Amino acid sequence: MQSWLLIGRLKEYFLHNLNNSVESLLVRTSYVLKEVMKHLFLPFILIAFFSACKNHTPIVGKMYVDSLVQHFSDSKALAAARGEIDFWQNRIDLHHPGISNEIKYAGSLIGRFHLTGDIHDVQQAEKELKSIDSVYAGKEAVVYRMFTETALLQHQFQTANMQLQKAKQLGIENYVSNSVSFDVSFELGDYNNAVFNVNKMMSPVDYGYHFRKAKLFHLYGKPDSAAAYMMKAAALAPENSALKGIALANAGDFYIHTGKPKEAAELFKNCIRMNANDVHSIMALGSIAMKTDHDYASAEKLFNLAKQHYQLPDPLFKLYQLAQVQKNKADEKKFASQFASVAVQPMYGKMYTKYLIELYTGVLNQPALAEQIAANELNNRSTPQTAAWYAYALYNNNKIAEAEKIYKTQVAGKPLEGLELFYMGKLMKALNKSRTAHAFFKAADENRFDLSPGMAVELDELL
Repeated sequence: MQSWLLIGRLKEYFLHNLNNSVESLLVRTSYVLKEVMKHLFLPFILIAFFSACKNHTPIVGKMYVDSLVQHFSDSKALAAARGEIDFWQNRIDLHHPGISNEIKYAGSLIGRFHLTGDIHDVQQAEKELKSIDSVYAGKEAVVYRMFTETALLQHQFQTANMQLQKAKQLGIENYVSNSVSFDVSFELGDYNNAVFNVNKMMSPVDYGYHFRKAKLFHLYGKPDSAAAYMMKAAALAPENSALKGIALANAGDFYIHTGKPKEAAELFKNCIRMNANDVHSIMALGSIAMKTDHDYASAEKLFNLAKQHYQLPDPLFKLYQLAQVQKNKADEKKFASQFASVAVQPMYGKMYTKYLIELYTGVLNQPALAEQIAANELNNRSTPQTAAWYAYALYNNNKIAEAEKIYKTQVAGKPLEGLELFYMGKLMKALNKSRTAHAFFKAADENRFDLSPGMAVELDELL
């Protein structure tokens, strides 16, 4: 309503209510004045709002992204990893096989994998370990400890547990036993044993202890504490070391969960300064540019930069998400298909089950396949998260009664992250349990950065 019409209404009140009581006239006058003021101030409120939006300072920044892309060069860490591989490989005497040089060679291959994402390095490391194991007739604990690590990298968690038990039988030091036992137990969903092992590691000056405590706090929905412990771990690591970069990047992830994207971005940028090949941090900045800054051009540059320098398919998943937020259906399906075609290859084991379920229950629309891989994942590790994936896959494959049974026996009351909260909300909605569904959706909304853009839009509609 226009302001001048409201002023006219005020005049009418005076003319037609002269015989009314003063009190009645004042009440009516007050109401109309409020209406006048509201409509007079509305344009100013809108101007202030849009001005604030216009003046929003991007967290990531176009100049930063352009400079990073233009001046990118492999880090000193990658050059050092390549040098170590050559050094230890050249020390191996094929005619007189040993253990020290071979173990160092396998370890350097795993180190390069973390920088390049070339899964062949992990496979070559395993080949070397098998050769050592053959020579020493299965009597070297260090071989099985490293087998545990390679199995964890490939998400072969039952295998990792078997290798760890062999290493323990042969004898490994207490600290290594406790730390690796935590890692395996955590991934298998045996959280009581994980807590037991991390408590045996307890030390105010130990990187590994603080790192693992952070993971537990995150599991139980305490991202502030998780971030604090991860920052303690970073402070205990040597400057510019791989350990420091890993801790800072993880702390950045936890800051995202606490609604602090600006602080997270600073950590990710610091990680990239330390190690240009930190693809995790590059993609994390891309996600902030995409979801917080809505700077899709910068996000695309960062995801493509990661794609150029990383051999795992993760950047393809990010490009699928970017196409989704831009409502580009053709690119959304293209990148989803490209990601899936790579991720299902046997050499990646079960590394990408979580992401494949999202795609097969979504844009790729293959619910039977989603159910199959979710069931296989439960055999690999039975956790509240993997059970939620299976329940959601069953629901999408029109097996809602089975989905409800899995939910009741393996998911209800257990700690979940944003994606699983969203999945269970949809399942509860399908079961006409609206109050429970709404509680799940509210909890997912607090962790919405975990969701792909299409899910976030759907979540807004469901709420």
